[in-house]
Amino acid sequence: MGSQAKGFSRLLNDDQRRALSTRLAALDRQLSETEMLLVRGMPDGAMFRIENDLSSERTQAILALFAEARACIERLRDRFELTVQKEDLRQRLAGHFGILWTILENSRAARLKGFGEVSDELIHALDSEIEALIEIVDRIRSLASSA
Repeated sequence: MGSQAKGFSRLLNDDQRRALSTRLAALDRQLSETEMLLVRGMPDGAMFRIENDLSSERTQAILALFAEARACIERLRDRFELTVQKEDLRQRLAGHFGILWTILENSRAARLKGFGEVSDELIHALDSEIEALIEIVDRIRSLASSA
């Protein structure tokens, strides 16, 4: 298949190869993350819970489809000589926690005025805890971004 793969690879230019690699990597990542949820579950958080409401039969059928999808992704990777996407954990943490920092900044009492009146009591009860969370997120970002 090596020489045949070279033949297919020439059908994509570099930009097309990068775009296809990125899209297939996004699908592959979602398959992996969802498979972890299906197989291992996720511990409950303080503010969320993911409940597996799928039957065992459906879970197994979905996992089988994931395997089919991965086999197809691998064939495409090999056929078109696609680049495996590499993401450093530090970069991922910094990006995700950067987004979370913004979400927390927008959770201060003053930002909730768009949803209704904000009392002084709410400002005192909420903002100090939000500030503590922002500081924790900043420390995580700092640890993730330092070499």
